[in-house]
Amino acid sequence: MSQGVARVPRAEEWILKKRCSLCGETKPWAKFSPRRYWPDGSVRVVSSHCTACKSKLSGPRKAKMREEQPERWARYKASQADWQRRNRRAVAAERAAASHAGPRLPVGPIREFLQQQLDSGRGMAEMADLCDVPERAIYRLLHEHEHVSLHLADTIITRLDGRLYDVYTELGELAA
Repeated sequence: MSQGVARVPRAEEWILKKRCSLCGETKPWAKFSPRRYWPDGSVRVVSSHCTACKSKLSGPRKAKMREEQPERWARYKASQADWQRRNRRAVAAERAAASHAGPRLPVGPIREFLQQQLDSGRGMAEMADLCDVPERAIYRLLHEHEHVSLHLADTIITRLDGRLYDVYTELGELAA
C-alpha cells in the first residue's frame, strides 16, 4: 500500500515468477513489493523478499532472527555492502564518462556493431571488460539510449578492434 491506496497487481505479475531470497520458494511477482516501474506504470523490478518474509522480518522478529543466525546476517550485510560498492563505482564511472563526453551521435550504428560482437560469441561482460566501461553502459546502448557520446563510441569501437569511421561513415565523410 502506498499512501493508503492498495496497489492491484497486473495480470502479468501473476505469470512472472521469482525465488524469494529468504524462504527459497518460487512465487509470482505479485507476491513481492515493487521497487521500480516502467514509464507505462508496469512493474520493472521487485524486491528480493516476498511480502510474507518481509513481514516476518519487521520489528522484534527481525532482531530475534539476527540473534539466532548471526553468521547468516553477517554474510547478508557483507554481500549488500559489496553490491553497493560495485554499484557506486559503476555509476561514478558512467557519470565521469558522460562529463567529458563530447558531441552526441545516433546510437544505431554502434548498436549494430555491438550486436555483431554479441553474435560473434563475445558476451556483454567480456565486452565491458575489454572497453573498461560498466556492463550496464553496454546494455543501455543496446536497449535504451538513443544517442551515444563520441568519446564513448570511440572507446568501445576501438577497444573491440573496430574503426570509428567504419561504423560511423558520416564522420569519415566530414573529415575528408
